[in-house]
Amino acid sequence: SQADGAKVQQYSCNGTAAQGLTLVPTSGGAYNIKFASSGKWADVVETSFQDGGKVHQWSCVGVTNQEWFFKD
Repeated sequence: SQADGAKVQQYSCNGTAAQGLTLVPTSGGAYNIKFASSGKWADVVETSFQDGGKVHQWSCVGVTNQEWFFKD
């Protein structure tokens, strides 16, 4: 989907462009996750901090709910 608000879901690897992404570093040590097929960013819906919070894709708007940290 190219639409803002399209859901992000886990799916078995199938080698399509829909599963391609780029990690874009931010100045604060976080990353934005940019989807190859739409050019949109992974975005936590309504900036939820709850277990089970939903993730969708959204245009880049430079907000913290589009920033991701990775830990070992």
